[in-house]
This record gives sequence, structure tokens and C-alpha cells, in this order.
Amino acid sequence: MGSLNGKNIVLTGSSGFIGRTLLEKLLQEGASVLAIDILNSKEKPDFDATGNIRYRDGDILNVPKFVDEWPLSRKGFTLIHLAWNMKRTSTVSTQLEFVLKTTRMMENLVSHHLLQVIALGTSEEYGRLEGCLVETLVSPVSPYGCAKHSSLHFNKSILERASVPLIWLRPFTVFGSGQKGPMLIPYSIEMALNGGLAEFSTGLHERDFIPVTHVVEAIIMALKKKQPGTHVLNLGSGVPRTVRSVIEYIGNAFSAQSRFNLGARQTLYYEPDLQYADMSQFNLILGQLPEIDFEKSLDRTIKHAREHLVL
Repeated sequence: MGSLNGKNIVLTGSSGFIGRTLLEKLLQEGASVLAIDILNSKEKPDFDATGNIRYRDGDILNVPKFVDEWPLSRKGFTLIHLAWNMKRTSTVSTQLEFVLKTTRMMENLVSHHLLQVIALGTSEEYGRLEGCLVETLVSPVSPYGCAKHSSLHFNKSILERASVPLIWLRPFTVFGSGQKGPMLIPYSIEMALNGGLAEFSTGLHERDFIPVTHVVEAIIMALKKKQPGTHVLNLGSGVPRTVRSVIEYIGNAFSAQSRFNLGARQTLYYEPDLQYADMSQFNLILGQLPEIDFEKSLDRTIKHAREHLVL
């Protein structure tokens, strides 16, 4: 019997990078899951579902309808909300659309036996703030960071009036096996694999990198340790490292150093020199995450990429 046996979970964004990893873990732990994603019909997870699972394809505005159709929801359920437009090139209006959709979804769900909400924010809520960051100081600049922070406040307003607990996890730089896209680590590995010339900034800024497995573990911890009220919690390793050192590590692993052009790009306007997570509030509310071995986690990511040829 898994540690989440009897838990009913509604998971949005179930086909995304974090969602796939989390879904596998939830099923391994015995949870019953309603997995919702606009990509579900095209991209089912490649693992055996050992638990109870129902897939639904659709926009997050359809979530209340899907919940109504799921008999287990009447026993009460936790919403884990991951779905979002992750394109950093998206406009302010596109990000605002996701804020409005999430708000409408949450307003509808509070009358559907909703017991708890766990949602992901972003370290971009801190904007240009520097140093070891605590949850109470925010200054978002990017459209994505502004949208996520707005969504936090709307969700908090809706859920507190309905006495539904909210855990808002604020991950820093997430990476891991199967990640795709223009983010630093998947971009570096993809370019190393395909033989292309990769262009980077100077890489002298420092960031806090956290493996996707630890993000999933944090969500599981939040599921097992339900807290009343709203809690905003940083999610990182608490240890900064230079972007350059990560790029060089990947370059060395693929013997691709000569194709990695550091200094070819400008640092984005909203990126500060140093950002990493103060994890003291997370440790107080949920307990300590397992120790993070960055190099071992990055080695696993590289190994997975080699074996699958593409990210």
C-alpha cells in the first residue's frame, strides 16, 4: 500500500516536464489521479500506470467539468495546478489570459469538494532582487513572473474565503531528464548532442539549480503534510552556482567546449547577478528535502539525453 493510498488528486499540466515526473510518483504511491492536459491525447507517459488514473484532454477552463464527471471527486480531492504557458517569449496579454483562466477555474472548483491546492509559482516573481531571497520580498519584472505573482494573490483571495489551504511552491531553476526547450541545461545538452554552435551570455551570474525529482518530492511532502491557510515557500537547493560552471560541465561531458560560445548573448534585462533560495520557511513548514547532489543529478540528465539522443 502506497503512502498516498486513498488520496484523490486532480493534476493539471500532467503531460509537461514536471507533470510527467510527478504523475509517475503519484501512481507509485497509490494515489488516484485525474490527469488533465491539452497534450494528453498525444503524449501519454511511457511508464506503466499501477494506480487509478483517468486522462482528460482539454483547457484548464474545462477542469470543473472533468471533476464533476470523476466519481472519486465527491470524496474530496487535492488540486495540483501545474498547467501554464511556459514560453518566455509570450506577451503580457498571453500571460494575463492564463491568470484569468486559473482564476475562473479556482472560483468554480471551491464548490466541488476541493480540500487543498498545491500550485507552482516561479523564482521570476523576485525580478531583479539579488542575493539569498526570502518569500516576503518580491518585485516581478518579466511577463511570466508578473502573471504568476498575480495568480498567487487571486488564488489566495478565492481559497481563503472558502477555507481551502494553499501551498504555493516557488521553484528556482529546475532541470532533469526529459526536459525540453530553450532553458539553459536542455539547450546546452541539445546543442552538444546535435553538433551545433551554442551561444550563451558570459555566464557569470549565479543561480540556484534544483532537480525535478526534488520538486516532485516537495509536492509529495505538501500532500502528506496539509497545512491550514496559505503558505508561500521557496523551492531550491539553497546553494548558488555560476551559470558558466554548468555550461562548462556540460561542454566537458560532450567534448563540446569549442562549440560553446560564452559571451555571444547579452544577459536578459530582468536577470540579476545572484539569486538563490532561502529554504528556512520550507524547512519549517514541510521539513527538509533530501540532500541535493547537483553533479550526480546533472550526470543522470546527461546520461538520459545520450540514451534517447534528443531531450
